[in-house]
Amino acid sequence: MVVDPTDPLQQRWFAAVSTEFGATRKGPPYRGGLYWSQNRGLSWERLDAIDCDGGQARIQSVLVATSGGINSSGQGSKSGSGAGSSELYVTTEGAGLWHASYTPPTPLPSGSMPEQRSAAGPVVGGWRRLSGYPFSLPTRVVANPFNLSELWVASFGNGLYMGVQQ
Repeated sequence: MVVDPTDPLQQRWFAAVSTEFGATRKGPPYRGGLYWSQNRGLSWERLDAIDCDGGQARIQSVLVATSGGINSSGQGSKSGSGAGSSELYVTTEGAGLWHASYTPPTPLPSGSMPEQRSAAGPVVGGWRRLSGYPFSLPTRVVANPFNLSELWVASFGNGLYMGVQQ
């Protein structure tokens, strides 16, 4: 779970949820995926699913990367802007590393309720697999806090990779 670094009130959270072992990716029950909350976890919405070979990807971890700060483990600098363009990266079990552009909701005046959006609302242009990452079992993606364009990906059985955020 990570807190959106573009949210100065820290109300928007993302959670990567892998489905139970042995559940089919092509039919119910499938509860895994990428979820977000606009109220510090009181309620959750599932973001549009990552489709891989006709089934749903099993999400392992999520990173919200921005030019003003990163957050992959509850840490990182905060831009304080509350808006702007960000990037979402997710690791999947068997489907590789995925990326989507993310537009945070517009900040509201103090005391206002969070903006209500559809579950697919924050993802812009859909998900795409990052073909530059060569392994199908990444387990964690983090950004270097000293060089925000550097992304590090740990894998299940294939070492550690470093790449540059485009």
